[in-house]
Amino acid sequence: MKFYCTYFDFGFVRRGIALVESLLRHGSDFRLYVLCFDDKCYDALCAYGAKGLVPIRLEELLDSEPSLLKVRPQRSTIEFYFTTTPFFPFYLLQKYGEIDFITYLDADLFFFSSPDAIIDEIKDASVAIVGHRYSSQLKGYEKNGIYNVSWGSFKRDKDGMKALSWWRERGLEWCY
Repeated sequence: MKFYCTYFDFGFVRRGIALVESLLRHGSDFRLYVLCFDDKCYDALCAYGAKGLVPIRLEELLDSEPSLLKVRPQRSTIEFYFTTTPFFPFYLLQKYGEIDFITYLDADLFFFSSPDAIIDEIKDASVAIVGHRYSSQLKGYEKNGIYNVSWGSFKRDKDGMKALSWWRERGLEWCY
């Protein structure tokens, strides 16, 4: 089984469902955990009820991560969403013992073929992240980060958890 996670609010439900549909069409046996940033999103995903889809309320994450509650008032909505990115896979790896390797996916990704080849290629790595690899004309964008957050895979081992912990700390410090 492949394990994925993502997050979105009701305004992004259609894109999130498109991601689910693409995984259903092209993925092998999978579970996609979705952190729902509002009740409308949670209700819509529960009603949709796709195989492998596991909606999770934001409050569940916040209950386990009080540091997120502290920074939430200091962040815009989108900044808060971005801040939660490393917290969600970390939380899932801690909560669900059957997950030994999880991939965070941006909710607006869509697969035109199976992601299994990528997962199979990186499954022995503790961390798999994607660099932006900006062209020379776009090098100035590196000030926003050299890694693209849209795909990040982490193994529940010392190095994978260390990387997620480091990312969580950096997000709490600055995510504007």
